[in-house]
This record gives sequence, structure tokens and C-alpha cells, in this order.
Amino acid sequence: MSVEHPYLRAAIDGEVANLASAAAGTRNQTLFKCAASLASLGLREGEILQLLKPAAETIGLRGRELYTTVKSGLKAGNSRPREIPHNNGWVPAPRFENVAVPNSASRIPEANDAKHVGAQPIFIAGPGGPTASADEIRRHIYRRHGLAVRMKIKRRSGGYVNWYRVTRDGQDGWQPAKPETYACCPYSGDVDPLDPTVTDQLLYWPEGEKDCDTLGQAGLPALTFGGTGDGLPEGAAEYLRGRHVVILADNDAGGQDHALRKAAVAYPVAKTVKLIQFPELSLKGDVSDYLQAASAADLERRVSGTQLWKPTVGKSQTDWRSSVITASDLKSRTFSPVKFVVPGYIPEGVTIFAGKPKIGKSWLLYDVCLASAADRFVLGEIKPTQGDVLYLALEDSERRLKKRLEKLWPGGAWPARLKLATEWRKADAGGLDDLAEWCDSVPNPVLIVVDTLEKIRPTPKGNAAAYSTDYVAIAGLHKLAHTRGIAVVVIHHVRKMEADDPFDMVSGTNGLTGAADTILVLKRQAGNVTLYARGRDIEEQETACRFDKNTCRWTFLGEAGAVHGSTERASIVAALIEASEEGMHISEIMVAVQRSDRNAVYQLLFKMERNGEVVRIKRGQYALAGKNDKKVRSENNAFER
Repeated sequence: MSVEHPYLRAAIDGEVANLASAAAGTRNQTLFKCAASLASLGLREGEILQLLKPAAETIGLRGRELYTTVKSGLKAGNSRPREIPHNNGWVPAPRFENVAVPNSASRIPEANDAKHVGAQPIFIAGPGGPTASADEIRRHIYRRHGLAVRMKIKRRSGGYVNWYRVTRDGQDGWQPAKPETYACCPYSGDVDPLDPTVTDQLLYWPEGEKDCDTLGQAGLPALTFGGTGDGLPEGAAEYLRGRHVVILADNDAGGQDHALRKAAVAYPVAKTVKLIQFPELSLKGDVSDYLQAASAADLERRVSGTQLWKPTVGKSQTDWRSSVITASDLKSRTFSPVKFVVPGYIPEGVTIFAGKPKIGKSWLLYDVCLASAADRFVLGEIKPTQGDVLYLALEDSERRLKKRLEKLWPGGAWPARLKLATEWRKADAGGLDDLAEWCDSVPNPVLIVVDTLEKIRPTPKGNAAAYSTDYVAIAGLHKLAHTRGIAVVVIHHVRKMEADDPFDMVSGTNGLTGAADTILVLKRQAGNVTLYARGRDIEEQETACRFDKNTCRWTFLGEAGAVHGSTERASIVAALIEASEEGMHISEIMVAVQRSDRNAVYQLLFKMERNGEVVRIKRGQYALAGKNDKKVRSENNAFER
């Protein structure tokens, strides 16, 4: 039996007319009675809302007031079902049941389906899930056919924790690891977006669960699969098939990028797609913020006035005009200053940090990550920018990470703002999207460290040139860093062959160093360690460093020439004291002081000669000043003759 049954149709028309003519002061009560009457005839919530909403809005009932009244009437009507005339008799009114939804797997996954390493995942029994902790702000329940299958809990730190419904030995419970057989399902607000009676209505797709709650309270059907940190699960498109989808973007770069990805998912299957942005809101503002000052009707008018979304096919031939700016216009523009995570060394953008294996690169950057997430000094007396930090320790295990943390931070609580990962997808296999989603999942992302480049760099394609392959390895990270205004530091190795310029030792082609904003090279020479720094936004410098084996922390000692110079000069003087009257050739001096960079040793000898510490007997031959003066004078006189 359909809703077009003459008795049902007459009842619907009558209730709509009653509501439209309700007198002031009785409108809420009339809406309640109309909803209860239709519910008693078997109509479901979404259909009642669809039927009564136009009349309710004409008499001034909107948003949350409209929805809560209909919900109350629905409950009352369902408790008193009626009969309708049929074939000269009376039969119970039809009950319009839910229809099947995509990915509607009813089997609860087994607990041992979960992906885990080492110990079994935590298992908590009971339908209520884990007990609320002190730092829990709210939890959102994802349901399939009314059954809770996932809980997403927001913490005060800004992060989220997910729990999934599983069974173990016949007992229902919850575990934090996603089961392999888990089928995605959306989170919805108070209005069921999968109700078959609302399939012709607009389907709102905001970013987060809180937005779904806000839209539902305004009487609008909405769903989400989670924020940017949750990604877009396989199977999401099936919930959008044949619907008029309205995507609501958060007002930040990550939210807008995520909204475009959602639009691309919806476009092939939806009837129509619209993408709504809120540029008038503050940074990271969302539809919930919009509805604090506007009404649901305002939102609907905004949607009505927005053109349908279509994917861009490609740039037109005139696109170059939008990229050109005159010099006079450029002069009038103002830009915010470059942000630094480590002042003078690590600015926003991509930094390549290179050095030989086991020299201590990971120790240094791990310490920087800690200091940036926990408000402490690093590298001596440097206070880095504070915020949320992600350290991809892709060559380490959690055991080693903990051991290193115990060395770097032997006492006190370790910072929750430092996130660690030992596995990550390749950049061209979703890794860049994952980094973008992490940025959106935390309040203030400032630093990402990738240890090492080889673990995340894209797989080379065919016969692509080595330079192009290296450039592409950094280009994606470069775009992410500048779009988000954060620093991305990539740990890399140097080649075995020495070079006069330390930056030429970075392994690979110039494509790597060309795509990066900053290059740092940590180099050990004759017992001294120097950090060489060069970049677009920093002054080129050479800094002497020292590693403390007890604390495993690095310290900056000052300008390398001044710090190492006194030590190196003393070593050269000591070698020349032991030399014969003939002095020593530069190659012999290099062996004596354990140096392999001939040009640097030559420059130091030149300075020592200018200061009167050594004398040059002949080309490439040096002696200690005062010890071989007679020999030098005789050779000079012979030269003059």
C-alpha cells in the first residue's frame, strides 16, 4: 500500500491544510498534532518532515524548533497506530520500513580481524564503549541499521581516537584498531539522510560530525565520513548515488582541498553537486559557525544561488594572464615575514638535512621535535616555534623511539603534541594526502620531519631523467609546506666522495637541492663537526657543533671558523714544530692534522701566513715562523738574484 492510497492522501492534505491555517499562539501545538496524526498512519520521520516543512515555514516555524516538534509528534503518533479502510474493511496502516543501504554488512567483525603488531589490540566489552576519560570533549557514534559500529572520540589535545565494534568469543566489544572487514558507513545528524522519503531533498555533506549535528537540528539531512583526518573511505560514493549533494567546505586550505576531493568522488554518481564555501568566516570556520548567525533558510538560499560544480578539464590558453603582476602592483603588496621553526636554520618550506650515516642527524631533529612540542630549549640556547609536530621515523621501531626519548627526556611527562609514526605511505601513493590530513587534525601544525627521504620518495617512472625524478621527490612536499605555512625537514644522506663545497655532497642530482628551500649538511672533519646552512630565506653560515654522548643532545658552539680555527691552528703549529728545517708540504700537513679538504686547509694556512704564524718556503711548502727564517731568507734572496 502506498502513500497515494486515497485515505492516506486525504489525511496528508488535511493535516497540511490545518498547519497552514494555524492561528498565532497555536502553531507549535498544531504542528505537533499534525505530525502525530501522520505518524499514527505509518509515515516515517523524513517523509513527515518533507510534507509539513513548507507549510510550517510559511507560518514561521523553522530550524530546530520545527524539527524537535516533529520529533515529539512522531513519538506520540507511533505509540497509537491507526487503521485505514481497505476492501470494505479496516486494516492496519502501512509501516514504511527502512530500505537497504550500501555496504550494509550486518556481521560484526571478529576482534582478531584487526591489524596489529605485537600484543593483541585492546578489547572493551559492553555496548557503551570505553569509559569517558578526563580529556574527552565529545564522542560521535556511527551506526549501521541503528547499531553502533564505530565511536569517534575527540580529546582536549585536539586529536581523535576511534573505537570499532567487534566480537570476541561470542561477546560484543570494542577495539581501537580498525578491523580488516570493517565496511564504511556515514555519520548522520538528527534527520536520517538515508530515509527513502528524503532522497529527492538536498543531501548536505559537511566536513565534521559536529556540523552534521548542527544541520540535523536545523531539520536538514546531512552525513559525513569524518573530517580531513579520516580521509575518504572506499564505498563512500555509493551513499551519494542519485542524490543532490551539497558539499560544505571549512574555511581553510585543508578544508577547501578536502571539499574538492569530496566533489570529485560525488560527481560521477550524484544527480547534482554543489560546493559551498564560507570565505566571510574566520580561519577554519565551518557551517556550524555560519548557522550561529544565519538560519537554515539563509543556507538554503545560498545553496539555491550557487552554480553546479563540475571538474575542471584543464587550463585555458588565457590562464597566464591571472598569473602576471606588474612591478608597480608588486611594490604595493605586503607579505608576512618568513616563519622559522629554528631561528636562522629551519624556516617554513622544505629543508634537506644531509649527513653521513650515524653522524647523529636523527638525534638532532628528534630533539628539535621535542623542543617544539614541549616548550623547551634546544641546541644550546635556541627556543623553537611551539606547535604540533609530526616525526616520521621510518627507519626506526617504537622500541627504539622510546629508548631515544628516555635519553633525551629522562624525566617528566612526554609531550602529547609530538606525534610519531614508523610507517607511512609513499608520497605518490597517498602519503602527501595523509600529511595534509594530519595538518587538519591538529590545532597548530608547525613541523614535519621525514626520516628518511628514501622511505617516502615517489617510485621512479620508466626512463624519467634522474634530475626530474629527484625534483619530483621534493616538489610535493614543497607545495604542502608552503600551502600550510609549515616547515618540512627531510633527512637524507651524502655521497662518499668529498667535495670542496659541502652542499655538493648531498646524494642525488641537483634536482633535490634545487627543489628544496634550505639545505643543511652536518659534516665531521678532523674531530670537529660543522653544520653548513644555505637557503633562500637564511644567511649562509657554518656553525660548530658538539654532541654530548651522555645526554645525546647537540649544542651549537658558534661560528665554525672561530671555534674550530683555534683548534686547527694549534694542530698545524704542533705538526710544524716536529717538522724538519725543510718544513712540510700541504699534503703532509693534511695527514698530520687528519684533514681531507685541501682547499680549506690551504685557506687556513693562508690566514696563518698573513698573521705571521707560518711562512711559505715555496709553493705548497710551509714552515713555522721563527724556526726556519734563515732558510726562508736565503731562498728568497736566491729568487731575487
